[in-house]
Amino acid sequence: MPMDSELKEHLVEEFRRLLELGDDVDEQGDSVDLRTLLSELAALRSEVRLEARQFKGALDELRAATEQLRAENERLVREAESSRQQAAGIRQQTERQMLLELLELRDRIDAGVEAGRSHRPSWRSRWFARRDARYARALGEGLSLILNRMDRLLGAYRVRPIEVLNRPLDPQCMNAVGVRVERKCDDGIVVAEQRRGFTRDGELLRCAEVIVNKRKPTV
Repeated sequence: MPMDSELKEHLVEEFRRLLELGDDVDEQGDSVDLRTLLSELAALRSEVRLEARQFKGALDELRAATEQLRAENERLVREAESSRQQAAGIRQQTERQMLLELLELRDRIDAGVEAGRSHRPSWRSRWFARRDARYARALGEGLSLILNRMDRLLGAYRVRPIEVLNRPLDPQCMNAVGVRVERKCDDGIVVAEQRRGFTRDGELLRCAEVIVNKRKPTV
């Protein structure tokens, strides 16, 4: 059983008094039991050593638990970072697929707008179908509004069109789907755009499909 601290202090004080008095007798005539004192002192030293060993063992256990906790914390941090990266990759892939589908829809609406702009009815059809003409004009205006709103939505996702007309063919972002002879242009210059290309945050989202100038060889 651990020795009481008050008893330890008492024994140390008795030992100190013994060293000062030697073999003399105190004022009450009580003699100092040197053998008992040395025995108690040895017990005190053993108790101190035992407590020191117990303290060292507890300290080692605390260090081991701290190291295990640190390793576990590092593992959790790595797993959290990996999960975050996976979630970011999934979100980016999902957004990319959504934007590509939105661009396909935009192509169809843009084609409808262009068809309405290029349509030129004959005077006879204008005379007999004024109501249909007004309907077609209103439909074209509605499609134009939808197209503008769609472009603003794409802009909110940082999607930008690629400028290709009158520029050299760039295989990194352009696919040549046809050629045309334009004598006033150099070879390899884009003269028409079949399908618009787009980038997002400076990275290619969809290649542009273009018509490239091809001069006829001189004879």
